[in-house]
Amino acid sequence: MRKALLAGVALVSTIVSSTAAAAVPRITAVDTTGYPTVRVTVVTPAPAARAPELGENGSPVVGFQATNLGREKSVVLAVDRSQSMLGQAILDASAAARAFARSKPAKDRIAVVAVGKRAVQLTGFSTSPDDADAALRTVEIDAVVGTALYDAVVLSAEALAADVHRGRVLVLLTDGQEVSSDATLSQAIAAARAAGVSVYPIAIESPSFNPAPLERLAADTGGRYTGAAGSAALHRIYAGLAQELRRTWQLSYVTSARPGDRFELTAGGARAEVLAPGASSDVAARGSKLPDEVLAVGAGLVALLVGLCVLVATLFLLRAPAGAGLRRRLAPHLGERERKH
Repeated sequence: MRKALLAGVALVSTIVSSTAAAAVPRITAVDTTGYPTVRVTVVTPAPAARAPELGENGSPVVGFQATNLGREKSVVLAVDRSQSMLGQAILDASAAARAFARSKPAKDRIAVVAVGKRAVQLTGFSTSPDDADAALRTVEIDAVVGTALYDAVVLSAEALAADVHRGRVLVLLTDGQEVSSDATLSQAIAAARAAGVSVYPIAIESPSFNPAPLERLAADTGGRYTGAAGSAALHRIYAGLAQELRRTWQLSYVTSARPGDRFELTAGGARAEVLAPGASSDVAARGSKLPDEVLAVGAGLVALLVGLCVLVATLFLLRAPAGAGLRRRLAPHLGERERKH
């Protein structure tokens, strides 16, 4: 797990202070999975027509690609329809997701995925909210027990990768834990990263709910996890997410940092310290130093091989005709007595 983090996701150690966060952009995620390409997610204080200025180690980054999620994006609304959602929870979830779809920017394309024992895509992508509204309004509780959250991420990532917009978002609502996917959490994260999908999980948290997997899913894909105390809070959470996405930029560029280098990113007044994937100087040093036991065994083997080579060479010379004189000269030292004829 440690190697995966070093190889794929940058270490963001310094973000702007909380007192200044409201007035400047926020760097919410840095992804170096595609190193040397770096993908930075930035949320601005208000919707902006121009991308934030991006810098690396104090120098402006020239030629970066910018995607404004407030302008146009493809979105999958994935809704848990497992048996634990029966009753008010599924009604509140449907209403909140439908309100999200109705409030979308005109160019946004939305599709709906239902998550039960299996993940099923209910609609294709459309700029009209009507298709999403109809699917969400009529979503039914699954008759079979199970919640395939990770499969839903993989399915959604594949669908989003095939759609037209570069901005790709998955909003995943659940009230329970993963129990029936074929995919693992790591595979779900890998699928989302490969498709450039930011995952925004929303969870109705019970006292026994463990948010850690969904928090990791969000952090590793450039999204954000939100917990809800109950389904009544979903409308507010979806509305807040819609507003945040209107202020979100995804910036990508090719870094000049070498593998293992630490470098500083800036976006407006926000800063983040990033670790490029690969062998850093200290990691390389540790990797090149073999354990003493291994070195000792290696030295012994080398000495043995040298000794064998010397022995073979000496025997070869002694057995050769030209080695007769050498044999006579060595005889006194080898304890041999000269034969008398």
